[in-house]
Amino acid sequence: MDGCPASTILHYLVVFALVCLAAFRIRNALSLEHRILLIGLPVLGLLSMPVSWLLLEKYKWALIPQVQPLRTLLFVMLAMQIFTAAAGAHAAKRGLIPEALAWFTLAFLPPLVTVFTQPIALPRAAVALGLAALATVAAWRIPRFAPVVALAAFFAIPRLGGVVNYPHLETPELRQLSEWARSATPRDAVFLFPDAGHSLDSGVFRSVALRAVYVDWKSGGQVNYLKGFAEEWWFRWQETIAAGLDPADLPKYDGLGIAYVVLSPRNRLPRAPAFENDRYVAYAVR
Repeated sequence: MDGCPASTILHYLVVFALVCLAAFRIRNALSLEHRILLIGLPVLGLLSMPVSWLLLEKYKWALIPQVQPLRTLLFVMLAMQIFTAAAGAHAAKRGLIPEALAWFTLAFLPPLVTVFTQPIALPRAAVALGLAALATVAAWRIPRFAPVVALAAFFAIPRLGGVVNYPHLETPELRQLSEWARSATPRDAVFLFPDAGHSLDSGVFRSVALRAVYVDWKSGGQVNYLKGFAEEWWFRWQETIAAGLDPADLPKYDGLGIAYVVLSPRNRLPRAPAFENDRYVAYAVR
């Protein structure tokens, strides 16, 4: 599948396999409606991958980016959590503690591990195992303890597991850079972050500094809507960031209308910067 890492595809196949295993383990407790809903939805999610590839990558149907069929992959993860948690409770009630612990660990993994086919950080694995132990005890001996387990997961996953849904993008260093640009550069000055890659720093800079950014990764999300914008964004991206940082390109940047470049300190240029702090070094192109 073009543009889709094989590890991600394998991840969803592994998750679906776990759905099937857990569903088989508790098959006698499932009604026909449960089977149709909780197995049918992840099947729909898996089918969205080839459907999206066919309609978007091959047939170039412009409606697909708006519909976003790959969102249904969430059904695969949701079904996996429901089935593995149910299988854990099923095993715990029968005194099968190791099995219950394994199922509950799988149920707590999705918010801690993005892709199952990649290595799991030890602290996050410990959080999943600890929460699974609490859930096993609750299902086995103290059913009234279940809300406490849910509350413990609510706090343990972000605090002990280090999971951050919305990272804090605006740092003191980025604000310093933005305030300098806003107060010390012309209003029509155009900036470029050549070594930023997919970073969101330039977007925050644009909104705080009120200065134009020649191109950045996030703004490329608008290519779905306007053909002319897509062509212009692609040209700018290929000419600058995708081409890699080369000090010899400064004259080319000048010709593109870029007035300042902002680099990380490891890529500093052999010239005096216009601004510098611990995370950013800004240079006037001319």
